[in-house]
Amino acid sequence: MIHASHVIAGAALAAVVVTLWTPSAQADERVRVSAARSAETLAYVKRTPNENLIAGGAFLLGSSYAFSIVAAAKSDLPADNRLYIPIAGPWMDLNERPACGNSERRPDCKTEPLNKGLLVTSGIVQGIGAAEILGGFLFPKTEVIAVRAGGVTFHPTAGRSGVGVTATGAF
Repeated sequence: MIHASHVIAGAALAAVVVTLWTPSAQADERVRVSAARSAETLAYVKRTPNENLIAGGAFLLGSSYAFSIVAAAKSDLPADNRLYIPIAGPWMDLNERPACGNSERRPDCKTEPLNKGLLVTSGIVQGIGAAEILGGFLFPKTEVIAVRAGGVTFHPTAGRSGVGVTATGAF
């Protein structure tokens, strides 16, 4: 039989693995840089949400929450129903857990310290996952795109089939 503590332990392990390889975030403005021999380099900064940080956070939050759902479904303890609530559920469960004992509605005293530790770990991992998702939007990925414009000119073009741009010069 799978105990809730084993499920939460699996979530903690998955969270640690993902956290160790999640890349950091980076930061749209235009930049004009003059280069030698009257050639000009135009560059701009492209900012997009940091997909790696968002994906890592979604994996952390999702995997830890999935383990919490399984633990809540397998448990007979009423406080474990709080595990259905993401992020805050483990903390609410920890707060509402009855003292250990031998009755059916009380957790076993041999495993309760481990269960409480795993609840704390699950709460921390879910919180880190949510923070990473938020961070992926707050700290966007930055990419500097440079175009050397030495001798190249761009002209608007219109014809029967539509409009566009013509580039002339040395490429």
